[in-house]
Amino acid sequence: MARVMRVMLLAWSAGACTEAFLYPSFAGSSMTGHAPFPALSVRSSSHKGSSALTLSAAPRGSGPVPHRPLLSRRTTTMRANLDENRQSDGDTKIAYADLLPKLTVWFTWAMYIFHVFFSDAPCGGQAGEMCNIGLPVTMEAINLSFNFWFIMPALFPDFSPNLHPALEAFFNIVVAWGALFFGFLSDGSKQKVPMLPFMVGTAFLTNVFYLPYLGLREPYEKLQESSETRSDSAEGSKVELKISESKALPLLLTTVFLVSMAWGAYARGSEYGDVATRLATLWQMVSSSDRLAHSFAVDSLVFWVFQGWLVPDDMKRRGYKDDSALLIARSVPFFGLVYYLLVRPDLDSSANA
Repeated sequence: MARVMRVMLLAWSAGACTEAFLYPSFAGSSMTGHAPFPALSVRSSSHKGSSALTLSAAPRGSGPVPHRPLLSRRTTTMRANLDENRQSDGDTKIAYADLLPKLTVWFTWAMYIFHVFFSDAPCGGQAGEMCNIGLPVTMEAINLSFNFWFIMPALFPDFSPNLHPALEAFFNIVVAWGALFFGFLSDGSKQKVPMLPFMVGTAFLTNVFYLPYLGLREPYEKLQESSETRSDSAEGSKVELKISESKALPLLLTTVFLVSMAWGAYARGSEYGDVATRLATLWQMVSSSDRLAHSFAVDSLVFWVFQGWLVPDDMKRRGYKDDSALLIARSVPFFGLVYYLLVRPDLDSSANA
């Protein structure tokens, strides 16, 4: 009988240890000095000619029991490792989510640079003088710059370069489109890279500078978590904020767009034919005979695709939620962005300081 009782005692002890390992909440209670399991006591009684072991259970909480620090430490370590692995998996998913948009931007920029500057596609493989990047194309770019926003043709028509009005109109529309992004200068206030130099570059070389800024900037949520931000002078920040928040900016650029359309259709009289003839000539330049005209078309397409890139973060910065405004800003070329810049609420300067 004594042997049977010893076996039962060993079995009970093994079960208790196993339960404590599988259910660590019970193991934790042993650290407080209370028994998670009934305490056992073994008594020996002897009678004439026989001996026996008596197994009895003490009530819970009747007294301290030996601690199991090894099991507790093992359980705590397992929990910590599990939490660390879960946190690591979450960080990896967030990193991939941040990386994909940047890869998209940089891949688009690389394809843009190759197509506009190195590919033969702008002229369909033809080797005309306006297809290769050389002196004729460079001079055309300089002459278009002289006629920027039609100031020189309006004030000094005899001295301004005489270019096709439709090409001039296309050039000024693309420049006005790129200038719309000045309305997001507040985005660069907390970035590690300043936005203003990229926007000035965008005014001259469009997506050569616009796309790299999108690839270098950090999303709004990441900036809120990080304490490392770019330090600007107070005057510089105020000037950028005034430009960004000005409602006159989108109105001015809309005027430039509409004037460009009228200029391309009717400027310089009958020298360049009627509207249909001018459109046909512009299409020919874009598709097969003029690298600059083709690059303006590519710029317009890229601007359209990425014009809404900064809008979601701009909305978060203002605490502004409007799904219809976001959809319009992303989908309607040029005028969708104008609409958003006009209807968005003003940015509290204290929130951007």
